[in-house]
Amino acid sequence: MQIQVKRCRASFLNVFQPYTPTTGDAKYGATGICDDDTRVLFTHENKKHDIPYSDFNKVVLPILAKEKGWNKVPKILTNYVFARADETVGSRGPKISSKTEEYYDGYTEDTYFFTGSTKVEKMPNGPLCVDQKRRHLNASEGKPVSGDIVNLLLNVFMYEYEKKKGVSASFEGIQYVKKGEHFGAAAAEPSAFDEEEVEDDEELEEDEGF
Repeated sequence: MQIQVKRCRASFLNVFQPYTPTTGDAKYGATGICDDDTRVLFTHENKKHDIPYSDFNKVVLPILAKEKGWNKVPKILTNYVFARADETVGSRGPKISSKTEEYYDGYTEDTYFFTGSTKVEKMPNGPLCVDQKRRHLNASEGKPVSGDIVNLLLNVFMYEYEKKKGVSASFEGIQYVKKGEHFGAAAAEPSAFDEEEVEDDEELEEDEGF
């Protein structure tokens, strides 16, 4: 099922440049941090749905379970798509930095997020990336970056592997909505420096074109 996570805050973006995990193949991926404006859009049986992100498990998972041929959502289901920042999901720990032992920028223990990834070999041209007017974006344009407000396109599916059941998502595309508060250090500004006097010989060098 294809879903759109609308108006989330971009995080851990690998849209133009894939990443290679410690084990496995190179992947493109993206994570969207949820806030009060975040909603989930999808179409099921020719009907369009628009739900709060908090209803994802209650509304979407039963549909996926039925499509998988299961009578109901399993009591034990590893959810790699939608989780809270303080949860351990499979081999993935909470959103806490091993260096600082604090939550990553943009996260608290109560933060919910959606995430998905796709192997490069399945997406040789990279994921879809567009702006507000659906114009294609490239890396040189400098957006989106982590902290920006975006819409994520994910393909969500349930699976069963080695008697374990779970739900995961492939990352299919991203739409830049607007600039957000970027994570990490702020970009350097000229005002960070004081004005300095220019020596006479330096002025001469500038005049002579050096």
